[in-house]
Parts: sequence; C-alpha cells; structure tokens
Amino acid sequence: VVNDNGNAYMIDGGSTSKSEVGNYQIVPFLKYMGIKELEAVFITHPDEDHINGIMEMMQTDSCQVMIKRFILPDVAQNLKDTELIKLRALAAESDIPVYYMHRGERLRDDTLDIISLNPTENADSRDMNELSQVLYITYEDFSMLLTGDVTGEMESEICDVYDLIKKQKSSSNGKAQKGIDVLKVAHHGSKYSTTEHFLERILPRYAIISAGKKNVYG
Repeated sequence: VVNDNGNAYMIDGGSTSKSEVGNYQIVPFLKYMGIKELEAVFITHPDEDHINGIMEMMQTDSCQVMIKRFILPDVAQNLKDTELIKLRALAAESDIPVYYMHRGERLRDDTLDIISLNPTENADSRDMNELSQVLYITYEDFSMLLTGDVTGEMESEICDVYDLIKKQKSSSNGKAQKGIDVLKVAHHGSKYSTTEHFLERILPRYAIISAGKKNVYG
C-alpha cells in the first residue's frame, strides 16, 4: 500500500513454494516501485509462507529497503514469547521497533486508514490462524479487507466489527459504502474459510486468492 505522500506499507511477505522470495521478488519489486523504506510492515501471523521473505529482508545487509517498524497481532504474552519470538528477536537485532495491534485500533496516514478487526486484545488460542491480524483498509473511496489465514469460525465476529466501523465511517463522511472493493481471501482459499454468509455480509467486488498455480492442495 503506497499513500500519495509516498509512505509505503507492507502486509506479510513469504512463500513456501519459491525460495528466497524476499531477495529475488519482494525487494526487486519494491526497488522497481522506487520504495526505499517501509513506514510499517504488518504481520498477520507467523506462518512461514507469510513471513520468511520479510525475515530475509532483515537478514540481508544489501536489501536497501529500510523497515521503520513492525506491527504484530496483539496476542497473549505466552504466544508473543513463543510463536512470535523469531520475529521479535530478528527485529531487535535490526533495531526495528515492534508494536502490537488489536481489534478497534487503527493507523491513519492522511487519507489512508488501516483498522484492525482481529484479534481481540491479548487473545489466546492453540491455532494461530484464528488470531490472524485482519485489516480493513480504506484509501479515499477504495476499500480492501486483508484476512490472513483466519478461520471460518471467526468470520461472523469479524463481520459484526466491520459493519460497526463501516457505519461509523459512513456517518462521518456522509458516504454509504455498499461493500468491499477487494477481498484477500482467507487461508489461500481454504474450504474452512470464506463462507457464503461471510461473502453476503461484506459483498466484495473482487476477491484474490494467493496460491501457487500447481499447489499440492488442489
């Protein structure tokens, strides 16, 4: 996400099907776009296919892309000390400050608004997918919902929060929003996410599934 003022933000970055995705795809793309620093990198959850490219960026001195801060899901302390420990340690080595975001918190940058719909503060679960950071992003008249690998069980709850925030935005700017412009489909199109009820609630115009063309899951 790049704002008109030139500030750039990144959400996740990794792959289990391509090696060194950070060095060979993410960094070259950012350079091509003229992005030399990222205001913030959001991590939805710590699965390898969401973070290993970002970890490469921190471990490579020549990447020439500065990360100014990390924003991680505000999960329970025991998970911060286990599931998120690799990211936190590498960020500390690179002198990158780490912040946490939970439901209802937001980052505003001019007309760019990034709002957390999940997880709740200090949330705990055996399944980190349930605690994925879900981000509702609006930029002028454009809207996007990024869902990490959140499971179907959480979707109804997320819809309720989304409806509330959408109403608040509509009342403040006088513009009624019918649905989301772009949905990043949860968990790579898994059958356990993105229910019909969920789609009827958020009404996405476009939906994007992140998956390898010949992935083993079909």
